[in-house]
Amino acid sequence: ATLRSSFDPGLVVLHADGGAGTAFLQRHRPAFSTYAMPEQGARLYLCENFACQTPLDSPSEITERRAGQRNQY
Repeated sequence: ATLRSSFDPGLVVLHADGGAGTAFLQRHRPAFSTYAMPEQGARLYLCENFACQTPLDSPSEITERRAGQRNQY
């Protein structure tokens, strides 16, 4: 819900839950196999221009980082 709280036409969300979807991503984009899955909850990787920032695990971190990105443009 945090990611969908505001409209962002450039936002792409890939849901990797450790199941078949994750296996598909890893087969077709091997770089995804290096992204660590959390024990519980979700982890967000914000990537731009083929580089990802430090992963975020809490909704408050996600909100803060996204607000900072919007203020840059």
